[in-house]
Amino acid sequence: MQLNDQVVNESGRRLAANPAALHPAKQVALRGGSQNHRKVDLGDLHEDGGKPLESMCRLVDEHHRNLLLGDQRRGARDTDGGRERNARQRIRRNATAKTCALTKLYNPNLKLSANFKLGEVFDSAYALAHGIDNLPSNDSDYLSVCDKAAALVAHVLQPIRDKWGPVVIDSWYRCMTLNAAVGGAQTSAHLTGEAADCLFDNIEEVYSWIAASGLPFDQAIAERRWHVDHWARWVHLAHKRDNSNRGHTLISLTAGNYQPFTPERLDRFMLES
Repeated sequence: MQLNDQVVNESGRRLAANPAALHPAKQVALRGGSQNHRKVDLGDLHEDGGKPLESMCRLVDEHHRNLLLGDQRRGARDTDGGRERNARQRIRRNATAKTCALTKLYNPNLKLSANFKLGEVFDSAYALAHGIDNLPSNDSDYLSVCDKAAALVAHVLQPIRDKWGPVVIDSWYRCMTLNAAVGGAQTSAHLTGEAADCLFDNIEEVYSWIAASGLPFDQAIAERRWHVDHWARWVHLAHKRDNSNRGHTLISLTAGNYQPFTPERLDRFMLES
């Protein structure tokens, strides 16, 4: 399936004949740039020498407490007097205009790595079209999803991006309403931000590489669904934040039917009918 010919949403329906018609957050992965990108650098989000994922969540959490308490002591929690304060200012500038306090945290432009932004985690064309608010319902869940999504980026998505170029995210985090609407499993890793469905122009070659890569994924599933007159194909990639990753490589030739990956099954997966 050529990305320039067809992009689909979470439920396998036709979304647009041209990727330029996608919601802006989905166009991030299609933008140009050098193929020689540096490795994951979540250190952009912190300067305290701690673990970057924890630092990201701590930074956002501290900022949220300051907002709720009306704390105007900008920089009071900064140990370096610089980057964290600037990050808070960016969050203020980019916070979306919604009613609940939670959304004051949300900065879609916050970089999770060299090539992935937070907006890609929560953006959903299906949710947008059907009026579904695809943000977690409370602050604790929001921070948990951010942390788990950042781990998926660091360990799986960014290494794939470094090797193969742009990764188009079709579906990442799903709230319960969205997950039910698109027919997701009740235990889907999408509900926690630990899984993303990804579109690739050369999906057969990319999937074969992922299966042999040794990346710490929990599942790498080549999936497809028949839609009117064509197969919609994507790769479901999941990573468990607690590192209990099983490394399962599976092929789904029909909805709900998963079989262990073999080159022969991948060949069948790529057949048009």
